[in-house]
Amino acid sequence: MAERNTESEEPRAHAQGTPRAADPVTLSASTATAEAVMPPTASQDGSKPYSIFSTRHRKILTAILGIASIASPLSTNIYLPLLPLLQTQYRSSAQAINLTLTLYVVVQAVMPAFFAPAADAHGRRLISIITYIIFTVASLGLAINDVSGNRSYVALILLRAISALGVSACASITYGVVSDVCIPAQRGTMVGPAISAANVGTVVGPVVGGLIAWRTGSGAWVFFTLAIFGATSLVLMVFLLPETARSVVGDGSEGRRPEEKGWKEFVLLGPRWGQRPGLEAEDGNRAERELHGAATSEKHASKTHAQAASAAAKAKKKSVVPNPFSCLSIILARDTALILWLASCNYAVWYCVTASIPQIYADIYGWSELNIGLAYLPAAITIFASGFITGPWNNYKYRKTAREEGVPADSHRVDGFPIEKARVRQLWPSFVCTHIGITGLGWAVQQRAHPAIPLVIQAITGCIQSTLFFAFNTLLVDVHPARPSTASAAASLVRSGLSGIGVAILQPLADALGWGWYFTLMSLVVGCLQGVGIFVLLRWGRGWREQRRAAEEARKPMTTL
Repeated sequence: MAERNTESEEPRAHAQGTPRAADPVTLSASTATAEAVMPPTASQDGSKPYSIFSTRHRKILTAILGIASIASPLSTNIYLPLLPLLQTQYRSSAQAINLTLTLYVVVQAVMPAFFAPAADAHGRRLISIITYIIFTVASLGLAINDVSGNRSYVALILLRAISALGVSACASITYGVVSDVCIPAQRGTMVGPAISAANVGTVVGPVVGGLIAWRTGSGAWVFFTLAIFGATSLVLMVFLLPETARSVVGDGSEGRRPEEKGWKEFVLLGPRWGQRPGLEAEDGNRAERELHGAATSEKHASKTHAQAASAAAKAKKKSVVPNPFSCLSIILARDTALILWLASCNYAVWYCVTASIPQIYADIYGWSELNIGLAYLPAAITIFASGFITGPWNNYKYRKTAREEGVPADSHRVDGFPIEKARVRQLWPSFVCTHIGITGLGWAVQQRAHPAIPLVIQAITGCIQSTLFFAFNTLLVDVHPARPSTASAAASLVRSGLSGIGVAILQPLADALGWGWYFTLMSLVVGCLQGVGIFVLLRWGRGWREQRRAAEEARKPMTTL
């Protein structure tokens, strides 16, 4: 039977100074085989694995996260075809209607800084349920406001901001769950499909919004659609999504009392997936119960135990207070700032491409609103498919790097491991082809080529650039294993800022330079800076990461025994 790697095994392997005799690739293959026939809680030496969630459980989680991740980009982009219609219905100017879009983007960019630390501290499930209730109710309110005889612009702008608040935590919670249940060698198989679903929401949203508005002549059913989608996702999460946050349930088996299986535990912790039969699940106050259980009849000992329990409870309460400014420490760290730049500039460039599609196909090719919405589909299909390819590819690169370094591929720790090399290796072809494709797209529309040509370029470039997005965002979670949701929130803040800048200068530059030179200039500037960033990351990223981790360890308070 294959040996299961645990946290206790890795330090022992390094202390011996020699790698394991077994080939890591062979070990990984046998481990995967054993996982299919062995319960996730079992291990050869009796020690606990990284997570109790099996391969089947992770597939279900991936599906749930993928569906839930659609909400944020869908809500953003389904709204775009409605802007002219809302201007007429609400008797407002274009600037006033655009303000609803601007406020939505701002709220969506800022609120993860509040929700992500809360998810890291209090649990993914609770924050997911709360935010989706907010999103569903806000979407329903928007629909009711639109069908009412007296439409309110104030209600429109406020409810759109509230709906943005409701979906703002989707991406950060997705990355948090992946980090909770997967070791680094397995994360690609979850990140790829889940984030592919989110990208599909980006490109399908305008199609759905345009089609519904075209058929109904109103924005009400667009908002009803969002409310139905939010309610469906909420039901899935309530009944199928277990709590995975390691600060709450550890490897997934902790935090529960076998004698308490009521509605309160179900709401907070969800279904009991992978629970070991007969396991005495731990809860957050186990230390306090043991402390009081061991108390003697002596008054002094009882007082000491009570004081210790009280101090532990206060320390625990203090440690889980979410700090919305914790994103800044991630953004300002040298190694993380570089990763954030690489991930966010790639996203911003592609966002500019998608934002330019309506004007390109309306002004140059004279397409209708419905056909413009359909122009997003080729890239949607390839981006969705790329997630199922990129995930296994990222896992392969990780295992290949582990084999070269002579370390186990199934370890969940990245200390002393070149995780930057594992995630970024073999990305140079994708990097070069992405910017060549964007430049080619600009000149194709500049020369008024047949519309099939830019559509094909969009499809190919979208597929290739998604490999960069997946790699850098997975790396971000790898280097912040204790705060994956907060790290993802920092990424959301940075990429939203860069995307906003890109869209703000898009139209003036395109008018001044033309589409060909605009896309060429963007590819040259961003491509050169991104190329330098990749080189610096591979050259100094690991050292900066280890320095940051050492500084974080030094700042931790000493524990008095």
